[in-house]
Amino acid sequence: MTLLSALTMGCAANLPPVALHGRPADLEPLAGAWSGEYSSGGVLGRSGSIMFTLVAGETQAHGDVMMTPLAPHPYGPGPGINPSRWEEQIGPTSESLTIRFVRVDGNTVSGALDPYWDPDRGCWATTTFTGRLVETTIAGEFRTTFSARERSVEGRWRVTRRPPR
Repeated sequence: MTLLSALTMGCAANLPPVALHGRPADLEPLAGAWSGEYSSGGVLGRSGSIMFTLVAGETQAHGDVMMTPLAPHPYGPGPGINPSRWEEQIGPTSESLTIRFVRVDGNTVSGALDPYWDPDRGCWATTTFTGRLVETTIAGEFRTTFSARERSVEGRWRVTRRPPR
């Protein structure tokens, strides 16, 4: 899955909190600001950016996933918006998706995004991810499943810890 937008550290504090689960010794190597991207092949060819920040000693991080759809409508809260006035009613076509939780076990990181409306498929989507921490990089895979029972989409993600300012 991918993952986070190139927001500044100041913006990271305004991102929604992400629940972290893991032993303190497993969470400690994740302290810092991380940014990177995700992509999937196939018909939809999804991609976007990822960003999260973890303060040492805390049990929550702040982060999100920025996804840009292929359809002219954003990923978001779902149907009920007049498509002819979408931009006026919703705003930009990229949508910030919320990371629901992250679990850390040794150097394995896994988690999920909150369910979101996928305009490319016209249904609800749920994304889970897993990755492996090696030094200052976390890389792994994600899978998105759809409420319309369509085939799932898989892809890869990678984030790197940014050097302190």
